[in-house]
Amino acid sequence: MAALGTPQRTCIGCGAVRQQAALVRYRWGPRGPVPDLDRAGGGRGAYTCLDLSCIRRAVSRRAFARAFRRDAGRVTAEELVEALAEAVGGRLSRLLGLARRARRIAVGHEAAERALMAGEAALLLVASDAG
Repeated sequence: MAALGTPQRTCIGCGAVRQQAALVRYRWGPRGPVPDLDRAGGGRGAYTCLDLSCIRRAVSRRAFARAFRRDAGRVTAEELVEALAEAVGGRLSRLLGLARRARRIAVGHEAAERALMAGEAALLLVASDAG
């Protein structure tokens, strides 16, 4: 059972009721549903689990069209997943920028090693081309 005051939403793909924060919100964009990770898009929203099968099921059942009360056109699950990946990448870039400006990020081998040795690092990101 959810704690009082914890918003609950239903996945339009699988029908599971979960905490709102555990689901991906979509808003209506110029060409159909788009991920709204920051939940800044106001207005009507639809939710899915962060699961490809839920997104595919929502598309195949035309659940986005019903949720938004509009024709969702020919949106595909792959397009939504690609848009979701772009949104996550953008959000991650913004958060890393904020952390850097707040001097809460160590960049480079030596700085990262010092932060790790001092127990000050909560997360370590390694570039795919790091040696």
